[in-house]
Amino acid sequence: MQEIFNYFDLKIVLDANFFKPFEFVCVFGETKSSAQIVFQKKLFNEIIIAPISSVQPLDEEDTIAIKKILEQNLQMAISKWIDFHLYKAEVETQLLTKRI
Repeated sequence: MQEIFNYFDLKIVLDANFFKPFEFVCVFGETKSSAQIVFQKKLFNEIIIAPISSVQPLDEEDTIAIKKILEQNLQMAISKWIDFHLYKAEVETQLLTKRI
């Protein structure tokens, strides 16, 4: 797993086992969910947060934070997904310290 965003220990990571287009794993402590950026007619449409089987999902507050982080950093998240999954490149972690 490759961490791409860290917001006060709420982490968004790339995982080779989650390879749907623009799908990320979101982790806070022992909780985990997946987030997928969805496009419709080549335009950003929404971010879908879904539970991961056999793992406790993120709570509602963390889910809202994940959506805001991805929306505010959409271009960077997509670029990092492409670099990791298509080019097999290492990606840097972006430490987010500004409140969302």
